[in-house]
Amino acid sequence: MKAHLEKACENEEFLNCIGTQNEAYIEWQITAIFYCAYHYIKALADHKKVNLGRDHHTIHSNINPGKKEAVMPIKPHVWKSYYELYNYSKSARYDLDSDEIDLRRDLEECHKNLVEIKKYVQAKGVDIEGFKAQIKSPVQFALVLIE
Repeated sequence: MKAHLEKACENEEFLNCIGTQNEAYIEWQITAIFYCAYHYIKALADHKKVNLGRDHHTIHSNINPGKKEAVMPIKPHVWKSYYELYNYSKSARYDLDSDEIDLRRDLEECHKNLVEIKKYVQAKGVDIEGFKAQIKSPVQFALVLIE
């Protein structure tokens, strides 16, 4: 669980860096948000001692509440948020026809979706905020990663 929380925090730190220093990287902001969500969901799976798999297709099958074979079905609204993030991320990386207005709108939705996922994961017993509180600066974060 710790490894996934570390990676999620690392992605959020990256998001903060590229988001505040240069608005030109909206595609990467969207992608970073998706990978934050990915690692929060994986941290929840570790917390519950559930193996979701390694590839996106398998993970989707294992968390989708509409699938009978799901080993850790999540709430439908959380699944919707997660799957939207996945699709926004794919679109941002590969759909070169998106204009900046579309990307900015998608980025706003991504932020909202990430908030929903974090709330859910925290409510299920993963102390995201407590973990983050242990990491007060990028230097301290680096030290935690080295341990």
